[in-house]
Amino acid sequence: RPPRSTQGVSSAASDVYKRQMVGSVLILVGCGGEKAVTYGYYDFSEAVIVNYVDGEGNKGYVSLKLTVELPDANVVTIGTMSQRVRHATVLYLKNMDPVQLTNYIASDQEALADGIKEAIGEETKQENLGINRILFRDFVMQ
Repeated sequence: RPPRSTQGVSSAASDVYKRQMVGSVLILVGCGGEKAVTYGYYDFSEAVIVNYVDGEGNKGYVSLKLTVELPDANVVTIGTMSQRVRHATVLYLKNMDPVQLTNYIASDQEALADGIKEAIGEETKQENLGINRILFRDFVMQ
């Protein structure tokens, strides 16, 4: 066993993996007709926060928390890519007009989720990681 001051290769790799998993995971198994259906949920522990300036020069911010539903086989993949997923989400929201974003939050969260899924797919180059849907919680817009 190497001394505590010098980590072995597997220990160092394990530490990197642990740092990249910045959310929690939930796996649900249910009936899907002829076979069991399994969904994984990756819950981002920290809110995504985006600052903006509207057309009249008013400053504000949007804060939201995301939970991503995807096939359970992709839960580890999205966990290790969580920083890239967060980055794609921030860029998508930052490039959106504040009025349009307000409308999406108030009345069309499904369209907002679809846009974020597409941005994640472009960022990760992995066809949206098989994301079924994105769930929003704790919206704040000021």
